[in-house]
Amino acid sequence: MISKYTPILGVPTLLPGLLSAIALVASCSSDAAPDENTDQAGNPDGGAAGSADAAPAQSLQLEPTYVMKLESTVHARDTETMEEKVLYTHAGAIVRVSQSGNDVQMTVQMCYATPPVIAGEQPRIPAAVVASVEPFTVVGTLETSEQGTHLTTERGAVVLGAQLANPLTDALPESDADPRVIDQDNDGHAGVTIIYPSTIGDIEIYAAAKFAFTVDADISSPAAFDGTSDAQLLTEIYGDNSFLVDVRGMAADAAATNEITSEEHLLFMTMAQASVTCAQVMDN
Repeated sequence: MISKYTPILGVPTLLPGLLSAIALVASCSSDAAPDENTDQAGNPDGGAAGSADAAPAQSLQLEPTYVMKLESTVHARDTETMEEKVLYTHAGAIVRVSQSGNDVQMTVQMCYATPPVIAGEQPRIPAAVVASVEPFTVVGTLETSEQGTHLTTERGAVVLGAQLANPLTDALPESDADPRVIDQDNDGHAGVTIIYPSTIGDIEIYAAAKFAFTVDADISSPAAFDGTSDAQLLTEIYGDNSFLVDVRGMAADAAATNEITSEEHLLFMTMAQASVTCAQVMDN
């Protein structure tokens, strides 16, 4: 799935939830015709039912707490200038797992997000702001076969700068006059503030963002495993603090000329102590 990603003025609208996530993998079933020596119940040579049945696979037990690191690589192209861009983003989170057999529920607390370096400058979203977002839940299933154990999840979503009744299906507010827009960082401006250093001083961009994803991971050891992402990012820009540029207008113009040519979202899960904090996630 292609993320909706709009580089603006050298400032990406890529926000915290970006990176991770994860794809649904369907299990395979055999369509082979029955052997001619097999009876109608499927037993070889008419033998007793269950005599050749394999024991049911045991559910792998995940760890109760993980540190999740996300790495995103996005290749983009300006369709007018044909300029190619490669943008790297990183994020971290604490994941609490509850499990009943093969059913898994992951509660995700975002800790930080590091947007791509643009023109030698590092845009930033204060980690305290990212960590202030309410944890969100991703529901998944473990599937165990002779090849190993695979984790897939349904789609989950996190929203910054707005409160949506249904984050998965509700669109982001198009105007900061919408009562669903919140001041995420309590700085007096609608949405969440992205700070971009520039030669004329810090430019503040006020926006809302929604990141939705699923999970796809092969698990050989529950202590540490990795996976890939199928992610979607949606953003709405409400304004900025610059008298020299109109970030919202430039974002709309850039959206018409920039396209994603490829992207890869990687996920790394490492077991952690239940007492782990976002400060520790950032230090590691």
